[in-house]
Amino acid sequence: MISEREFVIEYKDFKSFMEEVRRLEDSYHGLMIRAEIIGSVAKIVMLCGIGSKDIYVNVWDCRATLIIGSHTEKDLGLSEEQKQILEEWKHYVVVEENEGAYNRSGAYFPSHESLQVLRAILENNLERARMTLKALRRRR
Repeated sequence: MISEREFVIEYKDFKSFMEEVRRLEDSYHGLMIRAEIIGSVAKIVMLCGIGSKDIYVNVWDCRATLIIGSHTEKDLGLSEEQKQILEEWKHYVVVEENEGAYNRSGAYFPSHESLQVLRAILENNLERARMTLKALRRRR
């Protein structure tokens, strides 16, 4: 389950601040999305439970695009059937998993569980992708 969590940390300098942020990101499979720093205390908000910092669905202008590192889904050479299931997966990640919407621009990160669906799509194991996505939806 992907969720926002708030942490308050004390630090000595920028290096120790970043070390603590990295430790929290690793511990909670998260990504810092904002911070408020007052003196030597920082209140940070993290998106926890994400599967990867490099894989996300970017929503812009009411369109969702898969981003993997510096590549988009257009770079992947997917078949029409793979593209169809990918559209279903992107909808799941944005709307169901992150409680977002296509009219709310931003980066929507998949969980470890939903990355299994993407992996199956990219491996062209479409039956497994459909079954896993269906199972994820039933659990919600």
